[in-house]
Amino acid sequence: MFWEEKIGRTVSLGEAIGVMPSGEVRAGDVQAQKQGGAVFDLGDFRERFAAGLDDAINTLDAEASKTLKLGGPIDSALGGGVRLGGLSLIGGSHETVTDLLARAALSLSEHYPVVYVPLRERENEAATRLLRLEMRGEVLDDAEGRQVEAILASMRLKKRELGIFGTDNMTLDLLTSWLFDDRVEESGVLENVVVVIDGLEMLDDNRPMNAILRDLRNLIGPTAAILAGCFVADTRKDITSIAESYSNADALVRVRRGSQSGEDDASLACERVFSWNSA
Repeated sequence: MFWEEKIGRTVSLGEAIGVMPSGEVRAGDVQAQKQGGAVFDLGDFRERFAAGLDDAINTLDAEASKTLKLGGPIDSALGGGVRLGGLSLIGGSHETVTDLLARAALSLSEHYPVVYVPLRERENEAATRLLRLEMRGEVLDDAEGRQVEAILASMRLKKRELGIFGTDNMTLDLLTSWLFDDRVEESGVLENVVVVIDGLEMLDDNRPMNAILRDLRNLIGPTAAILAGCFVADTRKDITSIAESYSNADALVRVRRGSQSGEDDASLACERVFSWNSA
């Protein structure tokens, strides 16, 4: 065995790191002569191994803190969720993507500042959609009860760090100018915010989608993210061509309503085109 060749006897992992001491013989006392007279010393093995574990835990914690969960199958398809520092893209039918991104804006705003940019709807229509979602599907026959629930849902929404911005004939320059408040930022990147954009194909830029994605990606700082949606037809079965058309995103998922009935995320069929952890 490897350990026997190196130190003359078998040492368990528990003994080596000091979890299971072996009486008189400890991992820190074991030495043996290697060929050529060099000494193989496990004296600091436990300390080095423990330090390595601490580093690994810190790395996992750091990676987790960079990922914002949406909930449901979309997280797995995106490679764990919306990753800070990157651009995640969701493609599908208009209504499916719009509904999913509205839900995502609500979910993300529970933990992080969110700017919701609905390019397929006017601001008041998007606000109504968010309000209905916040009412949690409550369908009350009593008109007075519906009004009370709507008021309560509105109060909950106002407590979130959530803003809406939408206008006709939106261009990327106009969106960028608004996001930076007409100032030339020294860093030139977004910070401490997730921008959720519904309907990228509605941008009045007359440019290929991949060029728009490239410019959006260049706006993102390490504490910000963009989650965007665009129309991708179900009839496009060639995953390779889809990936090439949207290659400037960091993650791309095609979604559609599955065989299950219902409008919640559980009824989504998510097809990963590429993502953070794709091979």
